[in-house]
Amino acid sequence: MKINAFRVTAASLSFFVGVFAVIASDYAPRLVNHQVLPDTNLNYFDPQKAISGLSISISSDRTIYRVGEAPEIKVTISNNSDQDIYIVGCLDHSDIQGRYPYCDYEISSIPNPFEEKVHYRCGNKNALRVADFVHVPAHTTFDPFMKVDQYGFFGSSKLFADNFSKPGKYMFRFVYSSDSNNIDKWMGWPSGMEREHVDQIQDLFSKVPKATIKSNNLMLEFKPR
Repeated sequence: MKINAFRVTAASLSFFVGVFAVIASDYAPRLVNHQVLPDTNLNYFDPQKAISGLSISISSDRTIYRVGEAPEIKVTISNNSDQDIYIVGCLDHSDIQGRYPYCDYEISSIPNPFEEKVHYRCGNKNALRVADFVHVPAHTTFDPFMKVDQYGFFGSSKLFADNFSKPGKYMFRFVYSSDSNNIDKWMGWPSGMEREHVDQIQDLFSKVPKATIKSNNLMLEFKPR
């Protein structure tokens, strides 16, 4: 009888181990391109709470530059909400509002008006990728120009050094806009998005707060060399 009881116990244990393995696999983090991504199904996403919790600020370690220098500006997007979100950084052509998200600087200057130089670029736009969606936990920050890999994120052509060839005071304000539910407006050209991850990209896209936020004003002075 003891042997039979042991056999029943072992069989039951094997059954429960199998059930636990299935449950654990459903809730395990997903591995994509060698990156572990949190399971977006674990937390309910409230778009309005996420939008109301977004803020943005810009700063610079220096207030005085020399003409011909590129200003070094730090952009910080804060997730002040109580929920995790996903944010997309500056994609290829985002800095010129060629696709969402828009990552644009508003720049004015005195005594001479700000004139952005013409910077030619390739007409192609990199495909929208899983790696472009960055997980931003509640009460943390995000840099839209951070380096995630060799394909992103991109810098802003408005901060190129040749745009600051005249002395004066320059006022900067950064505008970040993800305010489009049309994923076509986020895609690259001609490749669109990663074909092997279409479903996951669409799921991540639904977790991106759709909003337009503007930073504080930042004054920098450019002096003659």
